[in-house]
Amino acid sequence: MKTCTCTKCNTEKSEDGFYPSMIRNGRGCCKECFKKYGRNKKWTASRSWVQKTWDMTRQQFYDLPKHIRSARMTMARKHGAEVEDEAWLNIILPKLSNIAPFSYPPEHEKRLRRDGRTTESAIKARQANKDDGFLYIMEHPAWAERKLGWTYNPPSRLSAFNVCCPHKEFTFPYISVYLEDARLAESIVQEALKEYHVSGEWYEVSRELAIKTIEDYVELLNDKKKQKVG
Repeated sequence: MKTCTCTKCNTEKSEDGFYPSMIRNGRGCCKECFKKYGRNKKWTASRSWVQKTWDMTRQQFYDLPKHIRSARMTMARKHGAEVEDEAWLNIILPKLSNIAPFSYPPEHEKRLRRDGRTTESAIKARQANKDDGFLYIMEHPAWAERKLGWTYNPPSRLSAFNVCCPHKEFTFPYISVYLEDARLAESIVQEALKEYHVSGEWYEVSRELAIKTIEDYVELLNDKKKQKVG
């Protein structure tokens, strides 16, 4: 009896173990693998490796969260069937973000609801001379310096810097609370850290000290507001 080699499990089996329509020049997907992995021209070798490595069907793979699928596909492209360390099989890379969590001020949310605008269009519609916003600390793994600045739209500011970085490694590890006069806050914080100044808005200062300086200023503002209310 003639035999064929399965393209999925690389096992030589008799032709009875294959669907006739799937045999091509002595090779094809056996019935067992076809039932387990399915057949799809878009189902690449990398995805097939992911299936076999984690013993899952195509549907089970697509049911995984997107960031887990991406992580496993990355491992497949880099290592393929050559993975020897079983620890790789249990790795689930977390979905990372390079921007600290923050929220727009209540006044901004009211403006959005009132005008029926999207977040981006409402930001663009603001007057250019507004000074409210957020202080931020920007970092890049290649440099010891950190940028201390302010902006009303942190995602847009970060995106603008990452346009110049092929790996998008600029990050905002810290974003302050909303400040009514972020421009003034920026100048005060920068003045407090002037001994660490390098160039422009870049300072060779630890993240911890930069955060503490900003939060001390915010706390001072809160104390002044309480005194006015009192």
